Amino acid sequence: MRISRLDDVEKFKIENERLFFSAQHEEIKMGLTTDIYFIKTLEVLKYLKREDAYVKAEIFARREGIFCGLPEVLNLLKDVDCKVYSLEEGENFSAKERL
Repeated sequence: MRISRLDDVEKFKIENERLFFSAQHEEIKMGLTTDIYFIKTLEVLKYLKREDAYVKAEIFARREGIFCGLPEVLNLLKDVDCKVYSLEEGENFSAKERL
């Protein structure tokens, strides 16, 4: 199962009580940790019969920092037909920097 509609989000229930509120690998792969506006955008595109349209997502941080996590992102997206442009792992970035 992959989250692709608001109904999917509303129906999802965590089966076991958890000590920590961390997402499990399968939950991340299903899309359960995505921002809801991605799901809403997908529903709008489906309604307009444009679900095959090319879309672009730009992600930036509010504060300066060091970029990390690229291998995990690439692993998560390995079966998705998309291009990823990013900083190199360990590179510094400024607040709200756009590349």
